[in-house]
Amino acid sequence: MAFIKVGIPPLNTITEFISEANEKKEVVCMISFDIQNAFNSINWNHIKKLLFIYKVSYKIAVLINAFLSECAILLSRDESRNYNVGVPQGSSLGFVLWLLVVDKVLNMTEIKQEEYIQAYADDVVILLRATASNKFKEMSRKAINNLEK
Repeated sequence: MAFIKVGIPPLNTITEFISEANEKKEVVCMISFDIQNAFNSINWNHIKKLLFIYKVSYKIAVLINAFLSECAILLSRDESRNYNVGVPQGSSLGFVLWLLVVDKVLNMTEIKQEEYIQAYADDVVILLRATASNKFKEMSRKAINNLEK
């Protein structure tokens, strides 16, 4: 993992990344994403895979599975619609499940030394540094492709 330090406030880490680039006479590019409907669009199958990957205890995984099963929205007295993405609004579990998803993004093995990625709630920031700004197009394309995986 490149340039992620535990226990250092996020803004300090960003300024440190920029300072190191300045010392090396490099330029920095910052890309910011606000993940729209982050909590409402989490795919349940993806969550279930992450529960397995992170070795969440069987009992907790079963509980979360039950929480995410057979959900429906009541549209009218006689009509409902099933859904299999997102978490119920106001649910305290929603933020925890989002953390599972965003942690996977933060721990991507494809992150290079000249890249830094950070998340705060549903916002993700990518910092890139290079010797010339014309390198950012390709670097950002690769970083964004990694995020989309």
